[in-house]
Amino acid sequence: LTPRHAWELTLDGNIKLFLGRNDIALRLQRFIDAFPVIEPRAQVAYVDLRYDTGMAVGWKKSEEKGHDQHRR
Repeated sequence: LTPRHAWELTLDGNIKLFLGRNDIALRLQRFIDAFPVIEPRAQVAYVDLRYDTGMAVGWKKSEEKGHDQHRR
């Protein structure tokens, strides 16, 4: 529970859920219903469920290709 009385959860894999202050059960159910579709990407940083009928998904930034090659 944030200082503004909004719910935020952190799941395994450090995925953050922003649920807001209202309709927590409905928003959490929306995430549960959608998770099988978005989880296979395994690069989810956060899911913002504070919208009335949808959600926003933020993706983790991937490292640049070839970054480790320059360390040899």
